[in-house]
Amino acid sequence: MPSNLLLIWLPVPTDGSPPDWATAHAAVDQLTTRELNEEPLDALDLLLADVEEDEATYDARVLAIAQRHLHTRLRELQDAYGEGDADMSHELAYLHVHGRRLLVTGGSSWGDPPTEMFTVLNELAEFPTIVAALAGNIRPVPAHASTPSIEPGQVLDIDGFGRRVVSAAGELTEVPADQQVAATAEIGSVVYLLGHGYYLVELDCDLDAERDGDFPALTLLSRGD
Repeated sequence: MPSNLLLIWLPVPTDGSPPDWATAHAAVDQLTTRELNEEPLDALDLLLADVEEDEATYDARVLAIAQRHLHTRLRELQDAYGEGDADMSHELAYLHVHGRRLLVTGGSSWGDPPTEMFTVLNELAEFPTIVAALAGNIRPVPAHASTPSIEPGQVLDIDGFGRRVVSAAGELTEVPADQQVAATAEIGSVVYLLGHGYYLVELDCDLDAERDGDFPALTLLSRGD
């Protein structure tokens, strides 16, 4: 049976400073049951069967379990990271891509996780607010006039990168230049996708991208009504 190369990464501050552990733990505390959708719960193995209790009690209990688990994962990652550089676990390494500094782990796999840290990073990566906190990208996201609002299906004009249609999932698709613009934004700014939440406008760091160059992407910071 041939092996596969499995990699997982998390963005960390580009200035060489360590991940913001305190802010990441705070992001865990601020998680809501709306952010514990089926995929993260499956990843954390927290779907509890045959529970005879009302929905609100069940949701609160699962959220508390998930938060304790994620706090533990953050502590495991911090222990492996140490002081960074020479003090860092051999399972972790830095990778610089399109101006982004990534903390990477992985290796050859025949089905099992290639490293212990692979599971840790993979679980944390399911939660955008934790990822943003580790990278130092947490920004205030109040719904004030300077935060552009846009509906799914409308066009966002991103300075230096052109016009993109925004889907309900926060995905960006190129559109003709003559299509009407609903809002404008810059890299590093925050936009509000009506009914879905606040998104950070940033550059894509997809290592699997087939095309060269930088591409804009939206990263969820917090859910919205």
